[in-house]
Amino acid sequence: MNKIVVGVLCGRGDTPEAVGTLAAIRQAGHVGPITPLFGVAPTNKIRGGAYIHMPDASQNKRGRARTELVRRVPKMFKAADLYVFLDDDTRPEPGYFDYLARMEIPADPVLMGGKLINADGERSWDVCSFQDKVPVVVPYPFWTNPVWYKDIYLSGPQHIFNRPGVELAAKLGYPDLEYGEDTNFCFGFKANHGQIVFIPEITARLAHQHTPPNEVMLWSLGV
Repeated sequence: MNKIVVGVLCGRGDTPEAVGTLAAIRQAGHVGPITPLFGVAPTNKIRGGAYIHMPDASQNKRGRARTELVRRVPKMFKAADLYVFLDDDTRPEPGYFDYLARMEIPADPVLMGGKLINADGERSWDVCSFQDKVPVVVPYPFWTNPVWYKDIYLSGPQHIFNRPGVELAAKLGYPDLEYGEDTNFCFGFKANHGQIVFIPEITARLAHQHTPPNEVMLWSLGV
């Protein structure tokens, strides 16, 4: 069984939504230590006791906060096989960690992510690319197609790394941006010989409704 540790970006502190996400992760099983990063110091005792306090995260400095997580958590827990980083509104659906615990892990640096659904059950931004310079979600069966893979990126609410992958992520860091830090990070990860892999067998659900994604115009590609 793969050893899994989880980091959770909680920019607004221990809000009810964040507390609910942390509880959902704990209840999922097959999970080792869970380390939240709080932009605002928590008002309640955190189960397990360990957390990272980073005030910049409360100012929507998501790039800095994601960098702090990928650098601090692997130093705290060096023996893990997989490092899962989620946002405080991103909750794993049943079977999420069960699949990760049993999957075969690539040897090369890899960044992975699964399906992401909105609060209403419809698809959200998960595995993405560009069409005519506009960001779009990639049709699941075609994510390896070079048309999409050349600009592929995984949305920030769920980034999963193996050990070589998280070491590369820590070296690169996420760009210091409020938005688009995940897109630019993925481009840099690939440019430094990291692989990006979509895992259709796992799904996470957003706790509140987000803007629906742009869909691909399949007819324009003749598929």
